[in-house]
Order: sequence, then structure tokens, then C-alpha cells
Amino acid sequence: MASVPVKERVKVSQNWRLGRCREGILLKWRCSQMPWMQLEGDSLYISQANFILAYQFRPDGASLNRRPLGVFAGHDEDVCHFVLANSHIISAGGDGKIGVHKIHSTFTVKYSAHEQEVNCVDCKGGIIVSGSRDRTAKVWPLASGRLGQCLHTIQTEDRVWSIAISPLLRIRAD
Repeated sequence: MASVPVKERVKVSQNWRLGRCREGILLKWRCSQMPWMQLEGDSLYISQANFILAYQFRPDGASLNRRPLGVFAGHDEDVCHFVLANSHIISAGGDGKIGVHKIHSTFTVKYSAHEQEVNCVDCKGGIIVSGSRDRTAKVWPLASGRLGQCLHTIQTEDRVWSIAISPLLRIRAD
């Protein structure tokens, strides 16, 4: 919350107090799930089981179109995490695979990345990083001719739950 300016926090607070904002349910499922979600422009991307669904907001901005704008499939088990990067969706699956989906086409590639489920992924500057229950973090290229070629493996002492690439794309040497 520290990155949000005080003026903006007060404005949001006042909008809630004066009833200009409201809570609402955008989508419902019959079974309980913990989906991963990412908002990009006027589209909301949500993982549901082994799919990633893209929904577009209606012009009023208060609700979503019921029909998904896109469906991205390819995993044999649940999608654990995904990121949007460079017109791609990079997904991590419970099947130990990483999926690479082009947002505006039907192109999808998945490859075996880890021995157990992939808990997390990130992608910046043509590099994908992944973390897994198998106690490894791995670095992969996003280049189409080199997808699935592991560039580097880092052994850890425990399951990797979260991973991120520095926004500066620099390596910190201590």
C-alpha cells in the first residue's frame, strides 16, 4: 500500500464511504477453487482447473462478458500459476510442465520442466524462470527455437513456492 499515493488512498476511501464503489461477484463456479488471476487492460485472465480463461469487461466496466474471450489449454493437471509477458501466457502446471501460449493465436507449446509440480513462473526479457516442489528453480529461454532447453538449474533446500525476475533484469552479486 506504500506505493499508492496518500491522495489516491483517501479518494478510494471516500468513494467507498459515499457509496460510489460497490462489491460484486464477477464470476461464480459450482466448486471451490483457488484460481490465479491477472488483470491486463480490459481483460481478466483466470485459471480454472487445467485451463486459463480470458474474460473481457463489458463497456460499463462493472461486469464481465459471460463468454470467455479466449481459452488456453494444454496442461494435464491444474494450472498452479501463470504470467502474461510479451503477448504470451506462461503457465505452470501440477503436471510438472510449463506451457507457452500466444495470446492472439492458437499457438501453444508445453514441455516437461520439473520432476514434480511447477508452483511458480515468471518471464521478462525473453527469459522464463520456474520453481517447483522438486526443490529446484530453473531458467529457460522464451525463444521459439529453444523452448524446453533448460539454461540453468538451481538446487534449493525446500520446495520453491514463489519466484520473480528482477524488473531491472540485473544479477545481484554479493
